[in-house]
Amino acid sequence: MIAAGSLYFWTKLEQANAMVPQLPSIIQKTITGPSEILAADGSVLFRVAAEFREPVAYGDIPQHVIDATLAAEDKRFFSHDGVDSIAMMRVLWITAASGRSTQGGSTITMQLAKRVFTGSEKTLERKVQDISLALMMERSMSKEQILGLYLNQVFYGNGAYGISAAADVYFGKSLKELTIGEAALLSRLVRRPSHENPFRNPEIAKT
Repeated sequence: MIAAGSLYFWTKLEQANAMVPQLPSIIQKTITGPSEILAADGSVLFRVAAEFREPVAYGDIPQHVIDATLAAEDKRFFSHDGVDSIAMMRVLWITAASGRSTQGGSTITMQLAKRVFTGSEKTLERKVQDISLALMMERSMSKEQILGLYLNQVFYGNGAYGISAAADVYFGKSLKELTIGEAALLSRLVRRPSHENPFRNPEIAKT
């Protein structure tokens, strides 16, 4: 049983190793800004896109935005290898104690793998794929590259993909203008963008 499980995991690692080189081209296809309709003076009248994105370089993301994201999503991001064993064990313990499946335990790297490669299906196979891809991504990319890609990919609700687009959609601000409180609110949207949406649930968003 253990041998079969080990073989299965190593097979997934090999598959992940083959997929990781595709990441830059896949990301490039998804991180594209919307088409813009301009006025005669060059100002933007409106944007045309099913998904609203404003790609931003990692170096242009304020530190307090990074700190808020890590506090909400992955406190040990800069110290783990793509998989947070402590968080995973906590989730397994809660699942075993409650007798029902519990969300959580996914690192930022695993979330990026899910977003780009594996989709949102909640199965054991998908979780193993996320783990395998996360381990391989961490070997071939820097932490800053991974976090930058994540912050350009993640969905914040209301059609906003990426932190810069979210700053514009929710606060009408550029990314650099976000306050610490606004950055904290946006970081909470990632887990439950509909529930925490300040447009739909302003009281919940304030807590």
